[in-house]
Amino acid sequence: MFKRISLSLMFLSFALVGHAQILQNIENAFQPWPEWNKAQFYFLPSVSSVFSQIDGDGASGYNKFGYQLALNTGYALNSNQAVELSFGISERGSQQGTDPLNAIFNVFHIRYQYFETGLIYQQKWKKLLINGGLRTTYLLSAEEDLGSAPALQDHLKTFGIMSEIGVRARIHEKWALQFTSNYGLLSLAKNEIMIPNPVFRTSGQFLNCMSVGAIYLINQR
Repeated sequence: MFKRISLSLMFLSFALVGHAQILQNIENAFQPWPEWNKAQFYFLPSVSSVFSQIDGDGASGYNKFGYQLALNTGYALNSNQAVELSFGISERGSQQGTDPLNAIFNVFHIRYQYFETGLIYQQKWKKLLINGGLRTTYLLSAEEDLGSAPALQDHLKTFGIMSEIGVRARIHEKWALQFTSNYGLLSLAKNEIMIPNPVFRTSGQFLNCMSVGAIYLINQR
């Protein structure tokens, strides 16, 4: 019994030391965020890989790969806080393949192209930058290139709003990593009595996305 307790404590000690070492290595990999001067403007172009799904379309999982290209213009409120206005384009969507076990053969691959704007609040926390805000979308096009969903775009709203939370970590003098999560606050589909479309069975369709990307620090030291 004593031997088992001793081995358990030893294993726990090694695990804690290893965990602490991993955290220390991660901490050392990040650099302090550039200093802001009050009323300072800055510009941050970014590119991100987006993994999205649409809540309500019957296809679970972040299995639709897309992208986001954006230019973020920031205004520093003080040395630790700022607001950003973002402009960009993105492709988001959803995908579902066959499921013979459940007799589901409603195959689809939806691609939404958007023009996006975002208003994001930034807060420095240790070596990280925590952010949150709202992102609006304007639908440029909607395609369904695997299954059969005629006139898909006719049943979609042109404008949308998503919540956004994220974190940024500076890994180089001129580069930072960005992790972001978005969730739609408005349904994508129009509130129609009947949706004549095999993908949209109801009007409750909400974008749900996660993304990872890189930010280039143009004018930040």
